[in-house]
Amino acid sequence: MPQPSSIPDASGQPATPLFRRGAWGRLALALLPLVAVSGLLLASLYRPSADDAWWSVAAIRGGDWSVVRDLHRWGGELLLIAVWLHLFRVFMVGAYRRRSGWAVSVAGTLFVILSMVTGWLLRFDHGSALVVDSLALGLPFLYALHVLVLPLALVSVFAVWRRHRASGGVTGEKGES
Repeated sequence: MPQPSSIPDASGQPATPLFRRGAWGRLALALLPLVAVSGLLLASLYRPSADDAWWSVAAIRGGDWSVVRDLHRWGGELLLIAVWLHLFRVFMVGAYRRRSGWAVSVAGTLFVILSMVTGWLLRFDHGSALVVDSLALGLPFLYALHVLVLPLALVSVFAVWRRHRASGGVTGEKGES
């Protein structure tokens, strides 16, 4: 049986364990349910108004919900790292030449970045409050963007990727991961 480091990746070069084909994408997909479930739990406590946002976050931080908040925050940050590394690997092996797969990967990465930014803004602490006020968007808009629009966009991108992969568009062979 060949050693893991001698198994070639898509470019024909030996893959290191951290950059084995699909490893970062699978990690990102595994983190999505963690971030989604913890976010749904936190949504029950968060109040998206200028008067209540900071206080609801303070209550979450100071209470039993701080573990859920930390799971949501760190899960989101790990998700961002995983999608960046996935995108980097796709670029390094030259898979960006398959333009539709590359476009889906870039779109998914952008939606994760926007989710992280809107999540940061929803804390409504001193720094994020200044940004929200200067954007004149308001917390309810950012809240809707963070909990509804961006997650639906991310799920849509994943569905497009799955359909594209099933048709053989990602790897060239139908059903291959």
